[in-house]
Amino acid sequence: MTTDNITTSNRGIDSVKLLFPLDSLASGSTKPRVFKSGQRNKNQFPEGLISILPDYYSAGYNVEVKSSILGESTQLIHSGNVQIVLEKLNASGYINLVSDAMSKACIQSGDFTTDVITEDDPDEYLRLIKALYTGVRYRKETYRGKENVTFYYDLAKGGPNKVKLTLYNKGVQSKGRVFHPHTLRFEVRLKNYKQLRKHLGLTESKSGDGIKPISFLEALGSKMNPVFNIYNDVTQEIYQPSVVSVPNPFQCISTTIDKQVLFRGTLTSRKELERYALLKEAGYSLDNLYSLVKPTLKSFPGKARTVAPYGAVLANFNMYNAQLQPEYNRLLEINEKLRL
Repeated sequence: MTTDNITTSNRGIDSVKLLFPLDSLASGSTKPRVFKSGQRNKNQFPEGLISILPDYYSAGYNVEVKSSILGESTQLIHSGNVQIVLEKLNASGYINLVSDAMSKACIQSGDFTTDVITEDDPDEYLRLIKALYTGVRYRKETYRGKENVTFYYDLAKGGPNKVKLTLYNKGVQSKGRVFHPHTLRFEVRLKNYKQLRKHLGLTESKSGDGIKPISFLEALGSKMNPVFNIYNDVTQEIYQPSVVSVPNPFQCISTTIDKQVLFRGTLTSRKELERYALLKEAGYSLDNLYSLVKPTLKSFPGKARTVAPYGAVLANFNMYNAQLQPEYNRLLEINEKLRL
């Protein structure tokens, strides 16, 4: 797929780690050349081939590749091009696999990806998403000097269920590959069997030796959309902005009033007014707010639960302060394109 015919989104896997059992190797061929590109100058290795390492549990080989192994195009790995990946692996000279090796391969981990072609500059969407409160279930990380943003599922405490969703401007970070200038990349990293089965909708199955490996072709054939499902979960706390018109009936020109004053006028309950007052005192920072209220707490429910009700008010304020009706439409645009 070229940039000319990508109209809304492009779905697939950007990088994947596969286990090839011994019967995937062509008979009579030499052993695969074991390497890991990060250990030495990566320029000496074939494009898109990250590593080939022995798997000591199965006597097979773990092979990690990026979608760039497909060539100069912007394709992601999907069910329609796995044989091309196989051909590129064999052409590399590092491993020699049988013609049906992909049907024998098992997936260990993968970066499930959707490239969305946006109507406006991708950085505008990233700026918007970075500014919004996204609830207490996900921890948000941003990067200084870049518009990248990453969400971690915060309730997993670093365990096997912890899921990462990263958003970035792929057109800027394409490293020589020609992407559409409005390519916004959404990438979910699923790094173990439990995550893969849950987010790909695959049934749990066990063999006599424990959890049964997941066929790569089975994973590619999944009808689930993990990128949309997780993004939808991350952004479920985003609120549609209130639109308030302030005409001056006594003048032909509109009256200019401080946005903070206008927003305060939209709050109807005493609790909301108190929370907004504290947010304003904290400089509209949930971290600063937690430092303010922590000494007054009679119990310690944790930071996430403590700031949750303030986060809802902050979400509304961010939307209102930026006059976000046009930008809210950008959120709807992303949501619809990820859903496809």
